[in-house]
Amino acid sequence: KNYKAKIDSLDFAKYNTEKYASGESNLNKVSSLFEQNASATEIFAASESAYNDLYTVYKDGYTEICNAKKLAIADVKKQADELKANKGDKEGYSAATSLYNAAETDFSKELYESAFKGYESTYVAFSGVYERVLEKRKKAEEAIARAKEKTQKIHQFAQEADTIAPLPGIDEESEPAETPSEAATSTDVPTESIANEPVAKEESEAAETPSEAATSTDVPTESIA
Repeated sequence: KNYKAKIDSLDFAKYNTEKYASGESNLNKVSSLFEQNASATEIFAASESAYNDLYTVYKDGYTEICNAKKLAIADVKKQADELKANKGDKEGYSAATSLYNAAETDFSKELYESAFKGYESTYVAFSGVYERVLEKRKKAEEAIARAKEKTQKIHQFAQEADTIAPLPGIDEESEPAETPSEAATSTDVPTESIANEPVAKEESEAAETPSEAATSTDVPTESIA
């Protein structure tokens, strides 16, 4: 009756309906034999059959839910392993592994209830390891992203500063400013000198004409006479 109550509360009958029906029938038979004042041998035989049938259902039920929990553990452990959780959270990972090994030992000893609780604890432990390592990774990635953004901003500011006030000798493509000596050389001849030069020459030639006239008429009057 104890196993039947557990089976009913956990809804394990569905995992082995045939044995459940047989166990229930043998259990009812035991009650009937007691009422009939049957022999101890008959009562024991019926009780043993009921126990074996119901224990099989109980075992099958726990095997199913333990295997389902182990699949869930394997899944979360795989995710944790992908994050190298055995290094990112050594203590947590080791503790979760120990819980799993203990649950496996209990299951092998047919301590199914204890084993299932151990698997549940293992799942919670590995889930915690995964979450902690994932959080660490997210923080690390955010720190890297901030560092990259800061580097990009510094480079951008440097470019803007160079555009506003370039450092001497940095911009090789820009043409050098005209030096004062070059400016003087290119503009050292006054326009007025060039324009007035022919005029001065003409005035000089014009100034010589009277003297030439004097030379040609420089004969004394007395000589003529």
